[in-house]
Amino acid sequence: MENKNKFVPDDFIVPIEHISENFTIRKLTALDLKEDYIAVMEAKEHIHELYTEEYTNGWPADNLTIEEDEMDLIRHEKEFDERVAFAYTVFDLENKNCLGCLYIDPSNYHDAEITMWTRNSITDELLYRTIKNWIKRDWPFKNVNYPIFEELYYK
Repeated sequence: MENKNKFVPDDFIVPIEHISENFTIRKLTALDLKEDYIAVMEAKEHIHELYTEEYTNGWPADNLTIEEDEMDLIRHEKEFDERVAFAYTVFDLENKNCLGCLYIDPSNYHDAEITMWTRNSITDELLYRTIKNWIKRDWPFKNVNYPIFEELYYK
């Protein structure tokens, strides 16, 4: 019997990977630590420019350690496996450089809330449009909130 309170239906197969014409998007795991940490530290100022304290709780801190980042990745991986939230890493098509991350979370007012960040503003709009199309096509959500990105790129 399906639990109506779950974030996604029991019969929904959560994508592990999505390859677009510009990105490789795949489940974020602790194995991504090295590349993720480099990207987070490079993007921290940009993340703080995009999102208020309400969304980030101060993350990433200027003094974020690789061990703290690893704990975050372990938590995200556990949430993904438990189907309560879904974190993805975004890589270039060669799968060499982490460009950012996206987070698909439950929301009190929407079917899902999706936040994301990239290393710089150049890839923000492209990632937003890619994710918006992917969610619309492959996910069971009808009413999705994209804080900040809808305000910046809603066209």
